[in-house]
Amino acid sequence: MKKLTPRILTIFLLLFSNLDSNAQFKTKKVRFKAIKNHLFHNPIGIAKIKIHTRLKVGYGLPQGVIGINGEFGVERFATTAGIGYAAFRNTIGTIGFHVGFRGYFFTNEHNFRPRISSHYGLSNIYKENEINTLTYGPTVGIGFEHKVTDFIVYDLEYIFRINSLNTYRPANKTHESFALPQIGIGIYL
Repeated sequence: MKKLTPRILTIFLLLFSNLDSNAQFKTKKVRFKAIKNHLFHNPIGIAKIKIHTRLKVGYGLPQGVIGINGEFGVERFATTAGIGYAAFRNTIGTIGFHVGFRGYFFTNEHNFRPRISSHYGLSNIYKENEINTLTYGPTVGIGFEHKVTDFIVYDLEYIFRINSLNTYRPANKTHESFALPQIGIGIYL
């Protein structure tokens, strides 16, 4: 009997400690839910903030010419960043980047969302003596995003350089890329 008492006591403690830990887990889960609801709750009574994220692959300046672009937004405003490969044919390219802001005319619930944007990053590509020369500066854009399904989205945007702030002009340029239309296909995260 003396040998069974510690075993019974151990089993008894394990059973009740397990129940206690489950109760603690449920309590922590309820607390986390309450904190989450409090953080995204608007006490004034206005609708809750809707956050959206996108990851797109495509062609154009926001993707660094050929690359990826990510977007993180709240309601009608979003920040965006892209990185990609920039090159003319028959030349060795380099990495281009773009960061900026987008303003949508409609909220995220709409399937078709026109937008305006402003970016800083890759603004022009020159081919000079068989070498790519990239210039960086501010750009503005106008375009739209269209939701095909609940998870798939594509967008089209035309980006314009602000010429007064992009002053570099190589002397021996053979090709120059002006404003590039961009197209991207992506998913909601």
